[in-house]
Amino acid sequence: MIADIDSQVKYSQQTPVQAISVDLRYRGLRQRGLSITEHNSGTRVESLQFLRQRAEIKYQQSVMLRLKGNILDSVHIIETFLSSLNNMELANGDLAALHLSQATNHAYCFNFKEAHQEIKKWIPVYGLPGQEEHLWDQILCAGRVLRGEGSFGEAKICFESCLRTPGLRQYKRLLVTSALADLYCELDGLRREKDTYLSRANIMVGLEIEKLKLASSQHLKGYRRLLLSHVEIKIKQGYRDDAEDLIRELLARFGSLQELDVVDRLGHVRALIAFARVSPSVCDALHRWNDVLVWNRCYNPLEEEVFTCGVVYLFLCITSYNLGDIDQSMESFNKAVRVIGGKKPQFLIPGVGTYLFQSVSSCVESTTGWRLPPFGNGRHSHPM
Repeated sequence: MIADIDSQVKYSQQTPVQAISVDLRYRGLRQRGLSITEHNSGTRVESLQFLRQRAEIKYQQSVMLRLKGNILDSVHIIETFLSSLNNMELANGDLAALHLSQATNHAYCFNFKEAHQEIKKWIPVYGLPGQEEHLWDQILCAGRVLRGEGSFGEAKICFESCLRTPGLRQYKRLLVTSALADLYCELDGLRREKDTYLSRANIMVGLEIEKLKLASSQHLKGYRRLLLSHVEIKIKQGYRDDAEDLIRELLARFGSLQELDVVDRLGHVRALIAFARVSPSVCDALHRWNDVLVWNRCYNPLEEEVFTCGVVYLFLCITSYNLGDIDQSMESFNKAVRVIGGKKPQFLIPGVGTYLFQSVSSCVESTTGWRLPPFGNGRHSHPM
């Protein structure tokens, strides 16, 4: 997840009892040693319906596990179901959602090669009902994987194609709008079509935010995602006061949530990073950057520190140096070296793997003379 995955789950219309019934009836067939291909046509159709229901249930379960941060179980539940199928029991289209969910799991773990392979396992058959929605999901998933790899130009094509789709449901429109706006911020950081990308992002995000406010829909996850994108745009445009107002609203909204899923946890940490970037003083910056690390450890107590943490240590390094605490500055720099030295850049939060990292590492080197080692080829287990 890539971290912005699964902004809304399409919950099954089945009750838990119905879902259990589907599983039990299917297991009954298996226990009698019967494949669905060994039944008469009426029984076979009924069994296929059971399998399709089970596939939908497993998809929903995989998404819910991922939202809770339990990626390994999400991977396992999909693998177990797919391996239980006989050849040709379900058509390729019946498994599209499962393959895309598994691709998202791989991308969440930064296993982009495996994610691409999983995406390709579903091949759309034009003219069949429901193919358009699966194709949209496939293109969005491909865009996320490409963005995760740092292939911003290719990801842009995917997201723009998704946004141009007529008749999009609101949650999908908000999801891809924020993803595209974040990507435009990255492309602006590469100085391609200077000012054009930020202007586009500002207009499309601003319009969606106003619509949600008019509809009193500020409670939606999509609204929080759009605010995060708007914050990045405002900071890059130099409107720090406007950005801080938006950040304070975001922090209040995250604070009001009883339980944060992985998407909102990442959003909260992203908001804290933005809050540190607009600090009015060096002392405030020191406090706010440390807050980022505190909350990251709170959300991921068992995970190793990842690339984002290394970038935060660089900001702490320069902040401590500016406060005259050279020993603490050196300690933060050494922590940054430890974290970043074994990892590739990550691109879940706009700028963290690109313009923010480049700016702060350049500042550290020019101010202190300390230079980071080259990137490693390490892989990571969590995107925050």
